[in-house]
Amino acid sequence: MFDERLLARRLEALDRSNYVSYAQTKALLLPASHSQAMPVADGWALFTGVGSPINRVYGLGMTGAIRGSDLEQAELFYRERGLASQVDLCPLAHPSLLQSLRARDYRLLSFKQTWFRWLHEQVDAPAPPGHIRVESIGPEADESLRLRWARTVSSGDHATVDSPEIDIETALPVAFKGDSTCFLAWIGDEPVGAAALTIHAGAAVCFSAFVRPALRRMGVQSALLHARIQFAVGAGCDLAMVQTSPDSPSLGNVRRFGFQIAYTKAMMEQTAPPEHSP
Repeated sequence: MFDERLLARRLEALDRSNYVSYAQTKALLLPASHSQAMPVADGWALFTGVGSPINRVYGLGMTGAIRGSDLEQAELFYRERGLASQVDLCPLAHPSLLQSLRARDYRLLSFKQTWFRWLHEQVDAPAPPGHIRVESIGPEADESLRLRWARTVSSGDHATVDSPEIDIETALPVAFKGDSTCFLAWIGDEPVGAAALTIHAGAAVCFSAFVRPALRRMGVQSALLHARIQFAVGAGCDLAMVQTSPDSPSLGNVRRFGFQIAYTKAMMEQTAPPEHSP
């Protein structure tokens, strides 16, 4: 047995750390994006460029109560950038977060499922196909390899496995994040898929998976997930996390690798600035 709230805090801390690192890396790598990460109570408000799906508040309410003034701080941050405030709402966050969101006229945008797996548990997962080779690319890797990863993820007109669209400016910070390891899947001399993993406090998050459309359902995604899990185990992690949309085509693969649903988060957006702070 495990404490659901402690697990949620750990998963949300991992998610928050990954995105904060991303925003900070993008600010250094692509200063024209005006990326910024700002602490808000126990969470972080992130901006990583106009139109970025990452522009929202992460990890709020996981370690304590949230006040209207905390949300007001985030709202000002986004208002200055011409955006409505968006907030991740974990169902295990402090109840004051939901109360404050209601009071400040936030609406539901979408859902995101958070999955977890204890890495000490044995899982009868599918073996990766022998003809697919997966290469890990760490922060110390040659720049050309990291650029190859970013170009693979952003190549062509496609929908990624766990993200709707990734362009080169979105992919580059992942490739150059100091806490990330990237993975390239090859068939012969051709890169056919890519993915990434970040480790924080003994837990690993698997994200940014892409498989070339013509090669889907051929084991590339399984090979990438298998490689990342093995890497996390080798790094001493005891916990792994994956996030998906409720209708993601990768759900079956996630389950086959032993992941369980931890909770479903709501993405909330303020519909209009409140007349006063509660």
